[in-house]
Parts: sequence; structure tokens; C-alpha cells
Amino acid sequence: CGLDSASDSELAEVKKSFLTSGSVRGDPVVVSSEQRYSHVTAMRTQAADGQHYTVLFLLTESGFLHKVALLDQGALVIEEIQVFTQPQLVKSIVISSAKGVLYVGTSEGVASVPVARCSVYTSCSQCVLARDPLCGWSRTSSACTGVHGHHHDNMAQDLKDGNVGQQCGGETTSEPVKGNVFLREPS
Repeated sequence: CGLDSASDSELAEVKKSFLTSGSVRGDPVVVSSEQRYSHVTAMRTQAADGQHYTVLFLLTESGFLHKVALLDQGALVIEEIQVFTQPQLVKSIVISSAKGVLYVGTSEGVASVPVARCSVYTSCSQCVLARDPLCGWSRTSSACTGVHGHHHDNMAQDLKDGNVGQQCGGETTSEPVKGNVFLREPS
């Protein structure tokens, strides 16, 4: 695992929080200095271009789920979902690819999170820029929908470049986001 010259404290940390009993070779796919992940699960999916991609679901110790796509150019965090408002001891996370649901099990019960929440993207540009292998803009129904089970010829998706101009046929702007910003005079 590249620990030949590790210090005693580093080895103690590895012993305390190891994730695998076998050796790990190659470069890490996701590195985060800001988050501590407690659980991970993965799924393989076919995108609109016919290529297969890996999507990771990483659960942070603070109760957030990070959905990460392993694209050709590297790992991309697509979405952050708050599973629990209060941190809970998670015992397991399991994906049901058939149902399209991720189950998070705690001592209190089981929470379910859809693996794809395509409907949160309300325009073609939002859908394409998300670069989610599981979501694409259906030109026939004018909605961001799940790629699985749909006819890919009429679906806008560009995981490599997120090229909205090419994919969305001239629709290059998202729906306007309205909100209030309050500024305070410096004292």
C-alpha cells in the first residue's frame, strides 16, 4: 500500500481504520482532505454514449452522501445529499441497481435515496452540465430523465466536455435563479 516508510503513528491509524484486508495497487481514485468517509459503495452504469462508467456513493461521517462519477478525466462529485440532519451511526449502505435506490442502514432504521435524481435539473443546460452518467436530457419529452431504459439517440448528454451549445441546440442558459442577497456595511 506504499507504507514502507510510514511512521508508527501512520501505521497505527491504518490499523485502526483499514478498509481492506488485501493490498491496494494503483493511484487513488478519490482523495479528499476535507471529508472523512465512513462507507462506500459503487455501481456500474451505461451512459447515453454506450460507454460504461463507475459511480461511487461515499457517506461522510457528518451524514452527507457524495455521488462521484469516475469519468475519463478523473473523479467528479456530481451531487451532495444530506441523508440525516443529525449524525447517526451507519451500519451499512447497499445499492439496489434494479430498483435504482441506495439504502442506508442505521440502528434507528433504513433510509432510501434514489441513485439518480434527474428531475432536479429543470433545463437541458443544467442536465448536461451536471455530467451525471445516470441522467440525460430527453429531447422528445423536454425533461431530464434517467438514461436507463431510454432511447439514447434522442438524449442530450456530454460527460467529457459538458458541451451545452452542441447538445442543447441553442439553449445555452439555465433557468434564472432568483434570490435575495443581504449585505451589511462594514463597521
